[in-house]
Amino acid sequence: MSNLGHTTAAFILHKFHCISISIESQTIIKFKNNYKNSVDIERINRIKYSYIELLVTVLKVS
Repeated sequence: MSNLGHTTAAFILHKFHCISISIESQTIIKFKNNYKNSVDIERINRIKYSYIELLVTVLKVS
């Protein structure tokens, strides 16, 4: 992965309070769910999945 791709992926993961664990070239993404109510969780989850799609695109390109 290029430095730009890695930096972008790290930023996205940090921005949305994620933990990225790389195991044998596979990335497992776990989210910390420390939101106060279910409305927040639903809203944040929609945003997270949009950014996962972006992250996958970034990783494919880099």
